[in-house]
Amino acid sequence: VSGDGDVGADFDAERLGKIISDFVRSLGKRRQFIFMSRYYAADSIDVIARDLKLSRSMINKELAAIRSDLAKTLEKEGYSI
Repeated sequence: VSGDGDVGADFDAERLGKIISDFVRSLGKRRQFIFMSRYYAADSIDVIARDLKLSRSMINKELAAIRSDLAKTLEKEGYSI
């Protein structure tokens, strides 16, 4: 059986997707909402802040903390950031 895809790359992408998915599921509800709103739905900081009735500054702090935690998780799993 032959194919055009790179099996190693496909496996790595699938593994990376699972790691990120597991990470997001481990977050609290508010952080899940912030992460998904910003990086999946591409909502602006203003929209997320309005939806959660929080300041832009608080959303930016939460996003920085989430990114830091995600980077640590990825590095622990062997991905370099």
